[in-house]
Amino acid sequence: MRNILHVIDTTGPGGAETVFIELLSRLDKRRYRSIVVICGPGWVGGELQRRGFS
Repeated sequence: MRNILHVIDTTGPGGAETVFIELLSRLDKRRYRSIVVICGPGWVGGELQRRGFS
């Protein structure tokens, strides 16, 4: 299993944030372990939690 560090410094709902979340959602969880860093609470964190990321 490969580890991937995903970092985003914005938390609002926009194009980059949507692509960020879609990328995380579509990675094969059997092959990749995603480690996510966001700069604070906001839409991105809420959406990730809603989709089952911790």
